[in-house]
Amino acid sequence: MTEATRQSDGLQYLLKEIEAFHDSSERRNHKGLAIADRTLIIIQIATLILIVTSVLLFSSIYYLATDLEKSVTHMETMYTHFNQMSGSMGRMTSDVAAITTNIKDMPAITHNVVGIRHHMDGIRGATNNISAEMTGFAADLRVIHHSTGQMGNTLRRINVVVKHMQFDVNQMSQPVRIFPIP
Repeated sequence: MTEATRQSDGLQYLLKEIEAFHDSSERRNHKGLAIADRTLIIIQIATLILIVTSVLLFSSIYYLATDLEKSVTHMETMYTHFNQMSGSMGRMTSDVAAITTNIKDMPAITHNVVGIRHHMDGIRGATNNISAEMTGFAADLRVIHHSTGQMGNTLRRINVVVKHMQFDVNQMSQPVRIFPIP
């Protein structure tokens, strides 16, 4: 075998090795592009899920705030009725004090009893108003409870999605782990 033949065989062997390395690199590059495409799709889906979840969460918070505002309004109304009832009780106390001082004078007693009856009507009306406000308050609390439950469910779904995303990212990083880090 001549020196030229050996060099030619060596060059052919080197050419085959380079082509094999090139083919291997192309396959790895193709796999890398496929992984990148999948990763991009997962990131887009995750972003969409986060946007939808954020919108749902903010709408739930908005409705909760609206319901809380209604509850505060009912409580303020109830406070007003309590003040009215307190005023009626004060007037009733005054009327009872007047009865005590005028016990010997029946016309004055009759007048004060009529005043007490009038104030009792006011107290009864205030009590009825408070009862109606309490019914509205209970309904608002049910809505708040329902909204809080929906927020809890949304947060549980977000947690599941994040766990799936973590699993997907771990799965995608598997092909990278088989190559040695330079």
